[in-house]
Amino acid sequence: MQTGKTYISIPMKFVSDSDRHTLTNLISGIAFFCLCALYGCTTDVFDAEKVKATYQDRFPVKDIDPEMDWKMTSSLPVDIAVYEDWGTDYTVRVYTANPLDPASDAKLLGEGTANHDLRFSTTIDYPTTLQTLYAARIDAKGRVSVKPVDVSGGRMETYFGWTGKKAANETDASTRFTGEECPYTEAEIEQMLKEAETYDGKKSLYKGVYKTYKNQIKGLNISEETDRDFTLIVAPGTTLGINDEVSVPDGAEIVVAPGGTLALNGSPHTLRFTGNSSLVVLGNYSDGGSEQGLIKSNGQNGFVLDNTGVNYNAGTINVRGDIALTAGTVLYNYGKLETQKSLGGEGGILINHCYARCATLEDTSIDMQPGSYLECDSRFDPGKDATLTMRDNSFVNVTGTASLDCDVEGPSGNGEQALFRLARDIESGTGLCTGHIHFETDASAPTLTHFIENGDGQSDLNRVGHAGVYIEASPCNGNTGNQPVEQPDEDLPDEAMPYTYVFEDNYPLVGDYDFNDVVLDVTTEYKREKNTNNIHAIQLNITLAAAGAGKAVGAGLRIVDITPDDILQITSGGGDRNSFHGSFNSPYNLFNFNAGTLMEEGTGSEVVIPIAGEVHDVLGEETGTLINTGAGNGATTKARTYKVIIELKDQSRQEPLFSKDNLDFFICYQYKHMQPRMEVHLFEFWNYGATTYGTILQDTNLDLAGNNTWAVCVPYLFRYPLETVNISVTSDPSAGAYPLFIDWAKNRDTNQDWYNYPNSDKVYR
Repeated sequence: MQTGKTYISIPMKFVSDSDRHTLTNLISGIAFFCLCALYGCTTDVFDAEKVKATYQDRFPVKDIDPEMDWKMTSSLPVDIAVYEDWGTDYTVRVYTANPLDPASDAKLLGEGTANHDLRFSTTIDYPTTLQTLYAARIDAKGRVSVKPVDVSGGRMETYFGWTGKKAANETDASTRFTGEECPYTEAEIEQMLKEAETYDGKKSLYKGVYKTYKNQIKGLNISEETDRDFTLIVAPGTTLGINDEVSVPDGAEIVVAPGGTLALNGSPHTLRFTGNSSLVVLGNYSDGGSEQGLIKSNGQNGFVLDNTGVNYNAGTINVRGDIALTAGTVLYNYGKLETQKSLGGEGGILINHCYARCATLEDTSIDMQPGSYLECDSRFDPGKDATLTMRDNSFVNVTGTASLDCDVEGPSGNGEQALFRLARDIESGTGLCTGHIHFETDASAPTLTHFIENGDGQSDLNRVGHAGVYIEASPCNGNTGNQPVEQPDEDLPDEAMPYTYVFEDNYPLVGDYDFNDVVLDVTTEYKREKNTNNIHAIQLNITLAAAGAGKAVGAGLRIVDITPDDILQITSGGGDRNSFHGSFNSPYNLFNFNAGTLMEEGTGSEVVIPIAGEVHDVLGEETGTLINTGAGNGATTKARTYKVIIELKDQSRQEPLFSKDNLDFFICYQYKHMQPRMEVHLFEFWNYGATTYGTILQDTNLDLAGNNTWAVCVPYLFRYPLETVNISVTSDPSAGAYPLFIDWAKNRDTNQDWYNYPNSDKVYR
């Protein structure tokens, strides 16, 4: 540098139209003071207050949150265990969204191995705005189970399976012949049939025991006397037809013996059980027995249980009308229970030991006993005051719509599990989900996912047929059972989470705030030993996506808080390595690049990895050309990727040696006569100052800039603004690329996902 003269010379052929306009406006103000301080002007010429005022006036964001650090990501401790088959390794992953939902655009945040003896314990980076992350367990067949996990507490911890060994892969379905609620044994029915008075459909049923004795008997003629404590047995080989609306009174009982049939005929009349009356259908359907008590309807008939007696089915009930259960009424089903219309509907209770099927189920508590099956074809909505209890190997299959505003209680015993299959997302889910339930659906199901998340963390989400629930086929599940498919889940996302670093190149001046002068997309891969999850290398995939700078600009990476002694070696393979390395031959290169170590020479304990000697050169265009920014006089070209593989000396830890919080990406350029390169760093790294060969004018400008910034790192593949389009405009939100950016800048606790809501005509890609 010459002494006695002051030079303010900027190579204008490398300045964009917008930059030139900015420089013209500021050349008499901030540029003069900044550069004079650097080139040896007397200290009284530099007016700090004027520089500060200029920053405050020129920056488009006013009233920046004093706590704003411009960070949109955080680090998160992760602990995932898998307690399933002993001796089996499972792949576990962490995603930003549900990876089973193709519409979710889930990104991979971390991956490792877990089994009974090995947990996946590490730290990951994630977008701070996310309150829920997704743990995925992948078995040897490639089948995936997913758990949504609330991470608002600053930690992600979950598990798959059980804390102990599962007793067996399969559990037999229920094969009960007679439930404990059945009021009669086979011998008792035989004795009652011998002693019963015959009933012909005409005489009044009064006190005593009656039996049908003809093949076809029509009518249920009940005495009008007050004492009607009778039992009517529909005997084997006979059919009792009911053509009218009938009420079975308090104390009365209808028993359908094996081989007997109760037929609800004609118009949609209703058979109603009231008071302390009972309905008992005998048989051994669950064991595949041929002799069943049967209730059927030829028309649209059904029946109403509005009673406090015993309602029990071990045979077959198959009606076309409603089966209504009023408040407090209990129906024990050990057989086959089918209706083409509604089941429940009035606050009753179904205790299902075997097979049940209906069109709709509403306002009913359900207790699914081990091995039982329930299918609902149209609508499933137990109601907010109900409870759905699912015991070991029970199976609920909803082919229509569903709501889960009731509490859903799954099995909690070691090795126990239940299966809940849905054709589509639930319409609402305000209930509490507990226990081991595997939910299956092929639909996009955000409401179901939220319902699972709000539970106790034991249930998971799977595609249809992919949950690891083995249920032996039996009459109680329609002889279908459940055998998981052998095919893997297809199209499972494996793209690592990208972070986009965008820079303004005018520091220490105020730029046009379009944040496209240099755009870097970065993903990180951790190379782990499968049997330990220990990290032996960290790979950075750095893609140069755009160069909107009108001058020569370089790009580099400083990894803070580590030293060269922590690194075994750095290599680069694949990608566009030659394009990046060739750029260090550019006359504008400002890095002391060592092609052997891939680091910058002479930095001592500082780890600096040069990325691009000159960004336009990497992209194959002339310096100063605006590339991939939508500029009318610019160029469009393929992005280039530089793969940096950092092999670690210490390969004995699951925790990464460094994460995104250590990756200090920066750009650099040089004004005429300046010896150190001018560097632009993210706000979060300002306290580290410049690198060995750089400057950030910390004493004269950076400390005056307050909370303003010239660079940000945005999660996902950021759609950066078009050339000359401000990232946000307070006075006219439609004019900026991201209307919510300024709102977030003013209050960092709001609109943290501003980057998801661009003005699509104002952004690139």
